Amino acid sequence: MKHKIILILSLLITVTIVLLALLFVVKSEKPVIAMPDTDAEDKQTALVKTEESDENYWRRVEATRKLEDQTLLEEIAKNKDEDEGVRFAAIGNLENQTLLEEIAKSDEYWGIRASAIDKLENQALLAELAKNDRNENIRVGAAFKLKDQVLLADIVKNDPNEDLRVIIVKKKLEDLALLEEFAKSDKSEWVRQVAKERLNELKK
Repeated sequence: MKHKIILILSLLITVTIVLLALLFVVKSEKPVIAMPDTDAEDKQTALVKTEESDENYWRRVEATRKLEDQTLLEEIAKNKDEDEGVRFAAIGNLENQTLLEEIAKSDEYWGIRASAIDKLENQALLAELAKNDRNENIRVGAAFKLKDQVLLADIVKNDPNEDLRVIIVKKKLEDLALLEEFAKSDKSEWVRQVAKERLNELKK
């Protein structure tokens, strides 16, 4: 039982990292950053210059986090030659759902994909990623954005990863009938136990 608890805690940590969108990639000890003191009307211009030309990694990340220009944010988010931390910061402010979907489906870095998933609104795409993606971290992140209890139950029934199945039952399922079904008949003793615990929790 202890090893299962450890596995759940480990997966919870992964989920937390995903839902926080992994804003930074650690490259060195983070220095104290002093951003330029500018008038409000000039602030965005200064931030753009910082993002484009400053050699200090953390200053560029901080500048990107404060950018409002969606066109520039899109360019940064798509630029695979850009530092990952800067791309994370851009995606955190991105509003273009079509671009977010593209990044979530096909970017080569799973952390970048996860940060895009955290912003996605397309439930159909989230369901596809949660059920079919090869990367467990992506499936977890997508599942935690799903709202449809039937879709979540389908993942619990069919996903090969027991840890993922347990975490969905424990944190996402709220339908009492579905939980009762898992508590009675799931093939996994662990899933059955967690489903019973979830039922008791929701019935209080």
